[in-house]
Amino acid sequence: MARPPARTGCIGPNAVTRLAEALEGGDDPTIVRRVFVRAGLAGYLTSPPTQMVPAADYSSLCRALFTELESPRAHAAARHSGELTGDYLLAKRIPATFQAVLRHLPASLAARALAVAISGHAWTFIGDGAFSWRGAPGGLDLILTDSPACRGLRAADPICDAFASTFGRIFSGALGRPVTVVEVDCAAMANKCCRFEVRWGQR
Repeated sequence: MARPPARTGCIGPNAVTRLAEALEGGDDPTIVRRVFVRAGLAGYLTSPPTQMVPAADYSSLCRALFTELESPRAHAAARHSGELTGDYLLAKRIPATFQAVLRHLPASLAARALAVAISGHAWTFIGDGAFSWRGAPGGLDLILTDSPACRGLRAADPICDAFASTFGRIFSGALGRPVTVVEVDCAAMANKCCRFEVRWGQR
């Protein structure tokens, strides 16, 4: 996809299709339809999107997810959707040659190079929000402002599980080493932004 000339408030279709896939793989065959119907987006089940979708649609799905499911199951489904998204990005969107180069670099340098690459494509998952990153002891911090995964939600704990697991998948895969990604601040907890700590050990 070519980068649009300005922010459109839209994100890639994987946010929708991978959530549906994660829910379909659960132990309740009715839950995927219940979530999409509650969000007013049942049409996506019969005609899965292949183009950019409004970020507001994904926000509605996340709100429906945490309404229809008990918290542990909602978190698990969101994490699984992020893992599926990360696998797709590694296979289809992050060039294999780039990944091979990253695996031969020191972890700190490779992680920064990947963060720069993510910055250039952040519009595909943040919509009208903003993405930034900064170095931190033992790793990086990734920062999302106005995350569509928690927009309009309030919670006692971080709930952008889909983003955390997507970042975890692509950093681990691209760097060729175990990488942990934990959301430590979340806008759903009344924080100003969502912050994810990316940390790795020695090879």
